[in-house]
Amino acid sequence: MRFFKKLFGLSKPSEYSDNFAKAAATLDRKRLNRGFERPPSFSVLIFQGHVGTHIPELLEACNYQILKVGKAHGSVTNLHSQMGMPRGPNNSIVYKGYFSIPGFTVLLEPEMVLLTWGEALAQFCRRFETKILIGIWERVSETAAIVEFDRNGLTRRTWYCQGSPSEQPEQQINPRSALMARPDSEGLKLALKESGVPVEQLFREVEITVYELTQKVTH
Repeated sequence: MRFFKKLFGLSKPSEYSDNFAKAAATLDRKRLNRGFERPPSFSVLIFQGHVGTHIPELLEACNYQILKVGKAHGSVTNLHSQMGMPRGPNNSIVYKGYFSIPGFTVLLEPEMVLLTWGEALAQFCRRFETKILIGIWERVSETAAIVEFDRNGLTRRTWYCQGSPSEQPEQQINPRSALMARPDSEGLKLALKESGVPVEQLFREVEITVYELTQKVTH
């Protein structure tokens, strides 16, 4: 569990961190090594419409402080390293970045933690009249998931680890059929396409706005 908390940056307890922990518990050394032979991991928040100028407000609502703004160039599957790796005490400094594709704004979120901020996501949807689709593929644990929010909160959730649905049936909420049929990175791309996202545009080379962030200190 400690390894996966560090890997995913999971500092906030949630059912999602429990899912990753359960997946970690089933990994032996061979399976762990094979993880790096699978397609690269990616984690994205996809917003309907062009809301890029408002992304700092969402990050601040999720308890982040912006330290620096920069640029990076690459594709969704290699931009995590291009933006910068977590650093500082307990990997407290992290990087997230956004870019636009036709009809959508995409936020790269390597730590896979913003989905735990459900109320902040719903409030963002209400304020800027958008919807959010979170797509996650994590190759070590073979986690393939789509979690969706609108102005009222969580609307859909499809969550698979190592080809099997979550052990808790209530965690599947109106699941996406394409991901159910093929619970891997390719199935996730099909499910994104099924939901209206222009997948070819999503995975092309782009220039993104990068935020260097740290967690706000709360007392």
